[in-house]
Amino acid sequence: MEGLGRGLGGFGPPPALSYADERGLLEELEQAATGQLDLRAASSTIAHKKKSHGGVTAGGRHGLDATADRNLLPYVSVFEARSNELVAASPSGGASPAPPGYGSSSSVLGHPQVQASPYLASRSPAKQPLSRRDEIEAESVLDNQNVEVSYAQMMTKLGLDSLQGKPLDECLRSSLVELEGYCLKRSFQLSALCRKMMHNTMKYVSYKNAAAEMRQEAATWCLLRHLFFEIPVFLDGPAGGDGVDAMDLGVRTSAASQVVAESILADEGTKDLANVVSWLEFLSGLDLDENEASGLPKVGTGDGVWSETKTQSAIGNAKVVTELDPDAPARQGKELSSENAKDNERLLKVVWSLLRAGRLRDACNICRECGQPWRAASLAVSGGFGPTLVGEVSASQQIDPTFMEKEYEAAADESDVEPGLRRFLWKLSCQAISESASGDASTSAGPDAAGGGLKPLYEAATYGSFCGNTRRVLPVCSSWEDVVWAYSRSLLERKVDDTIAELVPPSSQSRGLWIDQRPSGVPTTLEEIFDAVDGIDASESAQLVQERDQMQRQIQLFMIVKDYGSLLDCLRKWILHPSDHSMGEFSFGEPPASPSAMRFAAHLVLFLRFLGIVPSSSEGNEFSEHQDLVNKVLQVYTIHLMDTEQHDLIPVYAAHLRDTSLDLTYMIFLDEMMKYSLVEQQKCYVLACKYLGESVARLTCKYATKVMQEARGPIEENAEHRANAALWLCYEESMYHSALQHSLALCRDFSMGGLKCYEAASTLLLQVLPVEFWKWLEALKFEGSHADVNRMDMMENDTKAFMASASEIEDWREWYEFQDSIRKWISLCGVIQTDVGPDRPGGSSVSVSNAQSLRHTGEKLMDQALGLLTRKWLQTQDLPDDHVESSDLSVFLTCSAVEKPAGHEGRGFAGGAVVEGFRLGVLESALNEALQSEGGHYAASVKAAGEADKFEVSLCSAKGAAEGDGPMAANQVDLEAAAYIIGWAIKGNLSKDLQDIGLNVQHLDCGSHHGMSRFICRQICMSKLVLQCIYIRQVLSSLPGADPGSSAGQNLVQMIVGGNGSSADLTHYLSPFQVQELVLMEREATINEIGSRQ
Repeated sequence: MEGLGRGLGGFGPPPALSYADERGLLEELEQAATGQLDLRAASSTIAHKKKSHGGVTAGGRHGLDATADRNLLPYVSVFEARSNELVAASPSGGASPAPPGYGSSSSVLGHPQVQASPYLASRSPAKQPLSRRDEIEAESVLDNQNVEVSYAQMMTKLGLDSLQGKPLDECLRSSLVELEGYCLKRSFQLSALCRKMMHNTMKYVSYKNAAAEMRQEAATWCLLRHLFFEIPVFLDGPAGGDGVDAMDLGVRTSAASQVVAESILADEGTKDLANVVSWLEFLSGLDLDENEASGLPKVGTGDGVWSETKTQSAIGNAKVVTELDPDAPARQGKELSSENAKDNERLLKVVWSLLRAGRLRDACNICRECGQPWRAASLAVSGGFGPTLVGEVSASQQIDPTFMEKEYEAAADESDVEPGLRRFLWKLSCQAISESASGDASTSAGPDAAGGGLKPLYEAATYGSFCGNTRRVLPVCSSWEDVVWAYSRSLLERKVDDTIAELVPPSSQSRGLWIDQRPSGVPTTLEEIFDAVDGIDASESAQLVQERDQMQRQIQLFMIVKDYGSLLDCLRKWILHPSDHSMGEFSFGEPPASPSAMRFAAHLVLFLRFLGIVPSSSEGNEFSEHQDLVNKVLQVYTIHLMDTEQHDLIPVYAAHLRDTSLDLTYMIFLDEMMKYSLVEQQKCYVLACKYLGESVARLTCKYATKVMQEARGPIEENAEHRANAALWLCYEESMYHSALQHSLALCRDFSMGGLKCYEAASTLLLQVLPVEFWKWLEALKFEGSHADVNRMDMMENDTKAFMASASEIEDWREWYEFQDSIRKWISLCGVIQTDVGPDRPGGSSVSVSNAQSLRHTGEKLMDQALGLLTRKWLQTQDLPDDHVESSDLSVFLTCSAVEKPAGHEGRGFAGGAVVEGFRLGVLESALNEALQSEGGHYAASVKAAGEADKFEVSLCSAKGAAEGDGPMAANQVDLEAAAYIIGWAIKGNLSKDLQDIGLNVQHLDCGSHHGMSRFICRQICMSKLVLQCIYIRQVLSSLPGADPGSSAGQNLVQMIVGGNGSSADLTHYLSPFQVQELVLMEREATINEIGSRQ
């Protein structure tokens, strides 16, 4: 067989032919091209006319001579010009109607019309210049934060759409389209900018790499959409369930095409293969439209007419063909003129590029426009026996109105012949053409029939792609996508051939006509395709070898072959630190991936989870290997967002973490937010509520508690941080109960610390807790005190517990307000006494006005302090009756050993110097000896904490103490005794070995035994208050102008020891060292009073 062109007839030497005969011949050629005329009939008819008239001149077609100027128009411009002419010639002034599915607004049997990406502007390949806005948008891709914001916005839209009740499939497809469109738009804009940066090498390389990265990312999103949401082929007529007349659907209404469509949709593997082909053709079409990577030559009207060869033949050039039919070069063994050969290859390069993009009809149109209608017929656009049309590109192409009716008739005429016969004949012809046109294209030896020393690689590749002759297609494939398309298209055509062959009886000759003669050695599965791609070495295609090792190409490969296990393993290797490769807690190691790779991987694993590839988190698989990977990839990306201060985006992705990972991540995030302003923190809280919902309360409570208990660094230094962390509990009224309990715990901790702890407590009560909190507290106290029944909604279903907590927080507020006032007064005293020192003018006495001011303020403070001493401040009588029994006591203190301070002027009992080399065993022995002397109801243990210089002191019931009625039974007196011992250990002087060592407490935890917490805090605070009263008395007695008979606090010592009978003995709050300090300060005050009398 010499080729399909010969079957269509040839053009002979140039004897004259009437215009009517010429037009009739051309009409028959077009009929053959559209399949309306039987190929065998056309062959005999044209051969008869060839004998009678001797052929037709190459330039005999009407209108071609008028276009001899060979305008080099872009190929799309040819179509637009023709379409405009057709519209103008239409009687109604509009274009002829197209069948459904070809650009119409209606859907194809219920399948929605495929729209172009909303981010891509519709413009012709004649590139419009980028606007300044386009340039800014393109350059924004170089800033990862801009891309991350855009991705987060699209993910937020996905979530909102699903919450509004839209089907999940529709929401996912829409999001994939948006991601794909965003990446494509930025890729094309960056590519356009590259051309403007040729003078700047660094920018050029940067833009080019960014454009390639965005293009590959878009390809992956596009593949995901095709594999899961697109239909590669469409069922027509009754089989499609729509009842549409088969004649209204054009070429795809043929019986063979209907069977092919059904077979593709019925087999999952074939459907995936068709989707892969559709995906590759769609991407190629986008590149073609943008005219970026294609580099297509321009062709114009008449470029396919061999006029130069005709002229050379007329002047007697023996090297060129003497006949101008398509088969003449092969039949005569001669070549075309060099100019025509170049035009031919240029045209075929355009045709190949259009076929590579799935635009078969466009390729046929351009062949007709360039003067080669016989080639358009050989591409088999009509009659239903051409290449299988798949995907959105083929489905949305506009049918040429000129040949619409003829194509309908050709589709109906197919039922008159044996199924598959035309297709098999055409395939056999395509194989012969690809082999003869190649001229052994793999070598450079031997003359080329095309002429000009030019090998017609694109002609061989064009026809080789139709028949699966990949050996002739691969030489023109320049990229990974081209090679995969060549193998995938070949495999799809093979599967379609097998389907059609099943319709033919086994005894039929048409079955063996093509099936047994197909090219051998080609891949038969998707896995074999990629094995073949991996087998190509760098000497054959360096670009392909470089591409196939890239992350996006590897991901696409695994998605196509559905090897999701390998895909997830590769993500683990690419994104996570080696320490996170195994299952377990996230290590927060530095990831090896770039920010863009982390962003892409985070969104990919989310879509894999949405699509069910990675099962959703549930009780059974929450900690499975795949879920572990998803959580770690999301954590990596979330930590990256923290590092780049993209705080608004964090809850978008944290919402998809399992609870354990969410807690761990948000502990870090909330801690990070403590460095920012209150406005930023509140914004963070609002966004967390929006995306995390009910988890916010748990996270904020856990964070505040964690900071309170496990704050790092010196205890005095981290006090303010612990106080400010309570702010996360104060944004909503629903969190006020938690804020109340947390504030109580902090107040207890701070009461046992030094000066900075007291300052932090003042910050907590006066600044962190808002005014709304105190109003809420007062309102609930009023309701609780006037309620006839138990208020079950106040706090943990216990009104009495709430009232006790409210009373305690007010006691602490009063305490810290007093401490704040006395600190300021002591500071003022120090300043004034410094200014009037002996070396200052005016002597060593304080002025009368200053003395009166200090005395007036000091007397107020003395009255306030005496009120705290005499009334029931921080008492335990009001605690709920159902508190934990004494025998169940457990007390834990996190503390460090410090040098005992020299003075007690209201500055706390903790010194600043940490004792190094402190022996924990000494403290444990001293505690147990003291507890044993008080009845042995409790036992103490001391062990090192996680941080240096910090240790944990625990106190629990001793063995036998829990029996209740025995001699070891504990009571409230024993609890107070244990609290005194702990207080002595904190203040120092617990034993001779610990005489100069105190404890600086970071956190006190008595569990639910609030009585023990109050006992310990009262033991510390009351002794502090006694010494502060004595100190105030000492200062007041030293001021000039004091009245010795009315000096405030003269009976203070008598009241402390309970000698006046109206108050309890307070000496049990004082350690021996504190008693010594009290006596010394009282002695000094007495001396000052005696001096004043004299």
